Amino acid sequence: MESLVTYAAAMYLVDHGRPDAQLRGRREVKALVKARTRAALRLHVLNDEAVERLLRSSLRGVAAPHAFDAVIGNGRAVGVLHGVSYEEGPASAQFERSEALAFRVFDVREKDSDIKAGIFALAPLNGATPQYSDVLAGYERARTILESVGATILDEVTLPAWLDSVATVAAQGAAEHPGSRR
Repeated sequence: MESLVTYAAAMYLVDHGRPDAQLRGRREVKALVKARTRAALRLHVLNDEAVERLLRSSLRGVAAPHAFDAVIGNGRAVGVLHGVSYEEGPASAQFERSEALAFRVFDVREKDSDIKAGIFALAPLNGATPQYSDVLAGYERARTILESVGATILDEVTLPAWLDSVATVAAQGAAEHPGSRR
């Protein structure tokens, strides 16, 4: 029961009241992605060792191996998840990283078009993000590019359902092929 409560708190409690000083950057969004991915998998497999067997941090595409915050698999990759933050601004650095991320998504999906690609994107916050309008324009451009290569853009509301669907498939595959990992 305690793990269910912990999972629900990690997945569904969204803090919209953060003060300006707590804008989240890449480090925070990466930690959030990893924690929520583990929580979703834990709900399905209920075993920390099994959760770790289902998680990796890189996946080979056609051109090269690529790093993601989470690669969820069960003998084959089922989904990749990566977090980006536009909360802190300025837009140029995030946009360049998003173009590189789009190539990584494209490359792994070129190898296996069934892989779900999720991008957990923290949008800029009006009134808190420096250079808000410029950062928002960069965020929208990055969103368009990432969606064009088959990525699903996720926010704090849509992330739990996306993770649940990928974790369900990974856990089913793990049950059918225990110990397998690709």
